[in-house]
Amino acid sequence: MIALVLGGAPTVWKDLERARRLTAGLHTIIVATNFAGRDYEGHIDVWATLHPELFAAWRAERAEKALNTDYRAFVHRKHGGLADIEVHPLGWSGSSGLYAAQVAVQALDASGVILCGVPMEREAGHYVTPGEWSLVERYRPAWLAAKDAGLPIRSMSGWTAEQFGYPDGYTPIEETPTMRVRFTADFDYTPSGERRVTIAYRAGMELTVKREAGEAAVRAGKAEELSDPLDHDGDGKKGGAKKAAKA
Repeated sequence: MIALVLGGAPTVWKDLERARRLTAGLHTIIVATNFAGRDYEGHIDVWATLHPELFAAWRAERAEKALNTDYRAFVHRKHGGLADIEVHPLGWSGSSGLYAAQVAVQALDASGVILCGVPMEREAGHYVTPGEWSLVERYRPAWLAAKDAGLPIRSMSGWTAEQFGYPDGYTPIEETPTMRVRFTADFDYTPSGERRVTIAYRAGMELTVKREAGEAAVRAGKAEELSDPLDHDGDGKKGGAKKAAKA
């Protein structure tokens, strides 16, 4: 049995679609985390979170949408009002995505885990809230500890894919071009490929966005392009050796 873990990055639904194609014909289960459990319109088998204080509200919202409620639910510690939920101890504190992977392997006997929407990258952000996720660096050591312990993880995207590898047979699709900008005025962005979605950026935000969004904001006079702090050698791409400071 392979567990498809749903995280909170904007790539989660595309990652899941690709992972499903890879695992067609195999026994898979859906293990959702946090908002993904609230929002995923398909059938979830398991819901795991490190935020038990928010879980009751999330569960109620899922039920109000008439989505399935016959899932197993896991938290890492007892919490008032969650007496019917299973408690599985936290081994590595590396975000709800890592906890869900632990639950899948340790409590459900999954032979492997495929992460969808769990890139563990600052600039990836969250599909619910625009902007960077500043806690990434705090959590990465736990992921590396889980890797050293042999937790059988693969990932569809990001830093976790670099560390644990992509699923067998998967050739990653080229990442969407991005750019670093500072918004000088409020700007509403509607992606060309998804006209039903509008992302509201606020003046003062400084973050990495899709190049299409950044260029549109710059053209509108509502943003200015910045150098990417992860582009160490100034070649326009992440990585590279840091340049020595001039005397």
